[in-house]
Amino acid sequence: MGSLERPDLETNPTWSAARESARAFVASGVTVPVFMLPTIASALNIGMNLYGQELLVAMVVDPPAAHRDLEVIGGVPLDIHLWYRENVPRDLLHQVLCSERYQPPGCGQLCGCSTHLVSTEQYDEFIAAHDDALLSSYPDGGMIHLCGSHTQHIPVWRGMRSLAAVQVNDRAAEDLETYLREMPDKVYYVNPCEGMPLERVEELAKDHRIVIVSEPSRPC
Repeated sequence: MGSLERPDLETNPTWSAARESARAFVASGVTVPVFMLPTIASALNIGMNLYGQELLVAMVVDPPAAHRDLEVIGGVPLDIHLWYRENVPRDLLHQVLCSERYQPPGCGQLCGCSTHLVSTEQYDEFIAAHDDALLSSYPDGGMIHLCGSHTQHIPVWRGMRSLAAVQVNDRAAEDLETYLREMPDKVYYVNPCEGMPLERVEELAKDHRIVIVSEPSRPC
């Protein structure tokens, strides 16, 4: 921890193939379907994939090392998003799961799944700036995907101007009323579930901007 080296994207075969795929799509001249980005993980998700619980431990016992590696990690997905923005026309570029969570052109997306593992203070200190930078790279901000217990971060997200939309499913959907009460200015994409049934979502939608993503398919 603390000595992670940035990968060389220019020589990475997976990234090379992804770029060629995007270029071929644009060169085809089609206007439908839209170009759906692959899921580009957030800084915290990537950090957890690389280090597991050791990243969480480092936030407590070696903050400089955690900051240093997260800075390296966070720069990679940001550069990837910027490449797509520069090389795929705005009206064709979409993320994520355009069959369900369709956002207007000019909006980004990040996965906040693992934020349920950190405290408000840890998220604010180590992660928020990376999430904000990624969403701010899009002209209209973007969406964060949540699927666990994340309401401790509402004080940070409330002031994050780049965060335009929140997508909740599974456990996160149970907290929909809390999100709506605390952040009423956001757009919400909701997967109904046993803990937040479709009927209740429809009631709440009368006073808020809610997109019902799909019918409930399994319990939270």
